[in-house]
Amino acid sequence: MSSKHLSDWIPYSVLDDEGSNLRQQKLDRQRALLEQKQKKKRQEPLMVQSNVDSRSRTRRMKQSEEQAPLVESYLNSNSSTIYHGSELLGKSIRIAFSTLGTCISFAIGYMALPLVAYFIRSWPMLLLFLSLPGLLYIPLWWFIPESPRWLLIKGRVQEAEAILRQIAMKNGVTPPEVLFNDLELEDMKARSKESHSIIHLFKTPNIRAITSVNVLVWMILTAEYFGLSLNTPNLHGDDYLNCFFSAAVEVPAYVATWLFLQKFSRRFSLSGSLLLGGVVLFFIQLIPSNLLAISTILVLIGKLGTTTAFCMVYVYTAELYPTVVRNMGVGVSSMASRLGSIISPYIFYLDVYSEFLPYILMGSLTVFSAFLVLFLPETFNIPLPETIDQMQKIKRFKRRSTDRNQYRFYKDGAAGETNMVANKGEEV
Repeated sequence: MSSKHLSDWIPYSVLDDEGSNLRQQKLDRQRALLEQKQKKKRQEPLMVQSNVDSRSRTRRMKQSEEQAPLVESYLNSNSSTIYHGSELLGKSIRIAFSTLGTCISFAIGYMALPLVAYFIRSWPMLLLFLSLPGLLYIPLWWFIPESPRWLLIKGRVQEAEAILRQIAMKNGVTPPEVLFNDLELEDMKARSKESHSIIHLFKTPNIRAITSVNVLVWMILTAEYFGLSLNTPNLHGDDYLNCFFSAAVEVPAYVATWLFLQKFSRRFSLSGSLLLGGVVLFFIQLIPSNLLAISTILVLIGKLGTTTAFCMVYVYTAELYPTVVRNMGVGVSSMASRLGSIISPYIFYLDVYSEFLPYILMGSLTVFSAFLVLFLPETFNIPLPETIDQMQKIKRFKRRSTDRNQYRFYKDGAAGETNMVANKGEEV
């Protein structure tokens, strides 16, 4: 039935009402479309700016992800240098070597990175250019001696003795005719037959607790360090200057590490540095949008505390583990830290939910690790352990008498005599 015949059987009042409703609905739809267009027109500049910011953030985060392998490769080589030096050097020079030596050298190279990147804008060419100096490491194989501690553990006494005599000669010390007596040689021979695997890092409750805490602390610390380092392109100001400032702040961090490790407790120094690096990130959300430079300063302060803790944890971990499993203990901790470095470029993607969520997350985890460190044993002024049995004497909450007894044990043992020859009588 056509609409022109509707009036034959529907009252006019009904048609008028229905027509009025249809016209009203059409007007409502037109009014809604018009308001939507006006709203879209008002928001268009903001949407364009938001899209530009989003594309810029994505581009910068991709650049950060490309920087990650470069920074990681240098940190891995740096850690190998620190641990080899910890076993080769004496107590008086070990801390200076690990902080003022290797770490400040790393900071100087880090500061040179934005200068090189300013002139080489292609990432593949930049990575190639910065990788070529690694070829200079190859000749060091013939100049750096093997660790005498490791050689003695492996039963290679003659090689260790030759290196110790060479070190004593360079230090102006006349070594005795016999470095190791028959009892010590038999003990070393028995140790060399013992094999250690990664299971030994979890074999006893003490070393199991130390390994578990180290894994968590390294993972959290590396995530924050890489997160703050790779987030420099997203900070207020010039990208290259921000990268330079992020590198330059590491120099006072390493100097502070050297001073703290010389005079203060390992646990409280590391915990305090982590606390500083974590708490300062909570204040970023309180900074108004017209004072973004202050936010950058707070991020740099957080980087200062995190870098100080990062440098300390290398030395502290090397002192916690005995020689027989030191490489494995440090290797497991470093492997766990790689998980933190893998997720670090993606932490700042959380700003799509909240602008300050990445800083709150990193700050919370870092503060948690600061309290976690307090459960580790103290190693300040305690000689490096050689075996797992010696490591068990280091308790979480030791008394002074325990430290003195352990000190006498090392002084009377082979490790003490070995280091007296190599380092003018100072204890390891």
